[in-house]
Amino acid sequence: MFITNVYFKADTYSALTTSRIYQNKRSHREAVEILKKVSGTQLDSEIVDILIKIENKKMEEIFIKSGFNINQDDYDKILVK
Repeated sequence: MFITNVYFKADTYSALTTSRIYQNKRSHREAVEILKKVSGTQLDSEIVDILIKIENKKMEEIFIKSGFNINQDDYDKILVK
């Protein structure tokens, strides 16, 4: 059951951040805000918090590997704490 819950939340994030025929993809920040909004009601809040931390870490790694020199203000606009 736990694995299913984690997979469902990750799939939800993926659906939000991927272009679909019926909707445009959303940014990382928009997807996280949506997940936070339904956390505790439609989605398990503990798993949502873990997923947000994982996705933020992925975004940080992308910035580091790409060599972007990003300032703290821009960083805060992209990642959701």
